[in-house]
Amino acid sequence: MKETVRVCKVSGNTLTLMQKDTTACFGCMNTECKKVRNFFTLENSSGRILRPGDSVEINLSPRAFAVQTLSALLPPVLGFTAAYVLSAYTFPGLGEAARTALGAVAMFAAALGFYAFRRRFPAKTGMGPGQEPGDGPPPSD
Repeated sequence: MKETVRVCKVSGNTLTLMQKDTTACFGCMNTECKKVRNFFTLENSSGRILRPGDSVEINLSPRAFAVQTLSALLPPVLGFTAAYVLSAYTFPGLGEAARTALGAVAMFAAALGFYAFRRRFPAKTGMGPGQEPGDGPPPSD
């Protein structure tokens, strides 16, 4: 997956980037991107000298894409499965509807817990929440 981004800020080896073309995001429901105006941080592993305003193309490896997808989907699925299965042993009198409801609650709790963890410990790979609103310089378009 390739993405063209604009350099907004350079702090040592850490770049603050902003997506240039957001048409691919049209159908996406990720409100986190909308809140942070598509800013994210990334380490400059190429060693090239970059300045604010420069356009660069970044690549997301298939492995990184798979890791991102699994890290987003696995916690809720595991939360649901664990709650559904364990509730049968913990509360043997529960019906299937109640076990499913407990599983749904655990699924949302796991998703929110993982979201909170990622907010507290953002990844330096551009996959984390990145900049907070207003932290980066405004676009100069």
